[in-house]
Amino acid sequence: MDPDMPVLRPSIPPTPMGPSWRGRRSKGGGWGGLMPTMDEFFGTSTQVCGGFWPFSTDMALPVEGVPIGRSMTTGAGVCCDPISWFRAGIIEQPSMFVMGLPAIGKSTFVRRQVWGMSALGMNAIIPGDLKPDYAELVRLLGGQVIRLGSGLGSINPLDPGGIHDALKRLTGDAREDLLADYHERRSALMEVLLTISRTGREEGRRTVSDVESNVLSTALKILYERTKDDPEPPVIPDLRDLVRQGTPEIRAAAVFDDPENDEAYARSTRDLLSSLHGLANPMGRFGRLFCEQTTERLDLSRPVDFDISALAQAGDDVVAAVLAATWSSA
Repeated sequence: MDPDMPVLRPSIPPTPMGPSWRGRRSKGGGWGGLMPTMDEFFGTSTQVCGGFWPFSTDMALPVEGVPIGRSMTTGAGVCCDPISWFRAGIIEQPSMFVMGLPAIGKSTFVRRQVWGMSALGMNAIIPGDLKPDYAELVRLLGGQVIRLGSGLGSINPLDPGGIHDALKRLTGDAREDLLADYHERRSALMEVLLTISRTGREEGRRTVSDVESNVLSTALKILYERTKDDPEPPVIPDLRDLVRQGTPEIRAAAVFDDPENDEAYARSTRDLLSSLHGLANPMGRFGRLFCEQTTERLDLSRPVDFDISALAQAGDDVVAAVLAATWSSA
């Protein structure tokens, strides 16, 4: 480069006396050469507080519930469980849905919830533990682990459980409401079990028909009235035998226009009896799961875990049927 050649520099326009939002355009003035960008977002008025971004400044998280870790942004402790947040008015329903890819910690997170809520005076009920994920924790908490499976334990879908004692104490409308709810739940559970037991049939023959539903509901109410003072509740073989016998009320539910017609009654109840026998037969694919008295009833004074890990290889239909029964019991 020729030392005698003049150096050309761009001219800098004069700046105002005070600094602009970019700073001072001078040495050490902190001039910002780039325009700042703003976050763009879309949302309803309830989501963004009437159009304003609600998290423009830091805020403290509510210290309510089970401690589950630290905020990745602030490092503050994070506490959360559905019951505590519901009681504190943070959420409107005491429920939580946990979803994630396999092996990323869902069960570990739920175990943390169970452990923490136990310390807060709440007892967890795990109505279907297939792996099992929670049996050991429930034992550590002094809870009840109910094992179900071939040769291990059974659950009677017709067992009223604690409702049996409650009905003896209640009177009037309260008793009638609880009894009606019990009948509806028991009928619904039996229809679910019958539908699952018919897996493999043609599409139109899997579901419980209207006639079968009427017969089932009527038979269950008659069976309850006959056995409500017995020391043990009825079992599915008793229900099957009652439908086969066919009282006048059951016959009227099956063949309303000619209840005395034996052929018509047998034709209307053939599939129902076949399905009930499949659940009542200890040599069938459901084994002794549903045809005997409940092996161990719920103790709601402590945590409860239904350990169904013995059924892991029993087939989806068997597992689905057991889950329906344990959920109803819980």
